[in-house]
Amino acid sequence: MKTQLIRSALTGLALTFAVSTGSQAALIEGFESLTLSVPAVGDAGPVDGDFFTPFQATPQGSRQLLLSTTSFAADGGNLSGSDATSVATVESFLALQTGAIPDGGSLGDASAVKLAVTLGVGDVLSFQYRFLTSATILDGMDFAFYTLQIGAGIPVLVTFADTAAATTPSTSANFDFESGVATVTLPAAGIAGSYTLGFGIADHTDDAIPSGVLIDNVQIVPEPTSALLLLLGLGGLGSLRRRSVRVN
Repeated sequence: MKTQLIRSALTGLALTFAVSTGSQAALIEGFESLTLSVPAVGDAGPVDGDFFTPFQATPQGSRQLLLSTTSFAADGGNLSGSDATSVATVESFLALQTGAIPDGGSLGDASAVKLAVTLGVGDVLSFQYRFLTSATILDGMDFAFYTLQIGAGIPVLVTFADTAAATTPSTSANFDFESGVATVTLPAAGIAGSYTLGFGIADHTDDAIPSGVLIDNVQIVPEPTSALLLLLGLGGLGSLRRRSVRVN
């Protein structure tokens, strides 16, 4: 009876831990400042719900980050006051190797930002986005991506949206098509430490048809799985011990 009570207590503690910890998301960046407060290259800046007509609420707060591939040279203007830059510049900015960002054009237009993030083992990063473009799949698969780098290690690049995702007519005056708002959840961190999280947008094949991505609600959600398994495992050991005593 005593062992059963202990095992029940451990299980209850684990479940309580899972609920309480998993619900405490820590916001890293919501891009609420009037001016961009994180390192950036290219056409990058905060926008509010008036970016769309009619007004559309942002996923978190009142502003979100817009990255675009627009520049005066290719598109006759930009959206933040700074032109999109070359793929090579973005690769250098995000500590990527040359050629890490696939580009079918001669130069390509790209923009990026990066955030400093401290993660513990099991921490999970997530963010929300909306992909915007004036391109079709015949024009080239412009794409949005994130990078994750621990310390001075080699960054990992992951594409999370492209032209094919933008299937709805856009209510933004700057783009023809858009995707819905979606959430990306990264794998749980396996190593504790200081990370660099990057976000980027890049043209592919063409340099003259703009694309963009809105980023918001970048957060850390503590992952309770490991602790949950540990506590449930301790309960299981108690059960095995009781069985062993009975056999003897």
